[in-house]
Amino acid sequence: MKTLTNSTFVGIFLLLSSVGMELFGLFTQYYLGFEPCANCVQIRLFILFLGIAGILHIFANQNDITKISTLLLSLIGTYFALQFSWDNHLIETGQKLSSCSYGSPFPSFMPLDSWFPTMFEAKGPCGTPSPLYGNITFTDLSIFGLSLLLAMITITLGANLYKVKEKMHNEPK
Repeated sequence: MKTLTNSTFVGIFLLLSSVGMELFGLFTQYYLGFEPCANCVQIRLFILFLGIAGILHIFANQNDITKISTLLLSLIGTYFALQFSWDNHLIETGQKLSSCSYGSPFPSFMPLDSWFPTMFEAKGPCGTPSPLYGNITFTDLSIFGLSLLLAMITITLGANLYKVKEKMHNEPK
């Protein structure tokens, strides 16, 4: 339980998870040649939220409000990344018609694809499977990893909420 409430450990874990996923996405794009679609670059944005939450969590120290807020941010980012990954899976397997378009999925006031084209420019079509090994696609791997991460963040959030509850319960009245 102490590990799950340690700001430094949890923050570094969130940050490394984000960096690892972003680097793997860039590896599949630039080394393996799988161009990201509009959904994919939105997933990258939500994974970036996870990294930002990790950095903030490292510096949360004993501030319980900041710890819980950063865990909620990482939970939301991971949830939406998982939703977009699941959407990609449904499109790839023909269970859903693609609602994903070519071009920027970002609003004009925040053109991330223009500011950071290496990370956020959508060049590929939605629904094109990116096979990594056998029948395992990049989307399958994303769903597995993000589901596992979502479960871990939820458990960590629960442990932190429990610790805050215990702290409040044990304070003198």
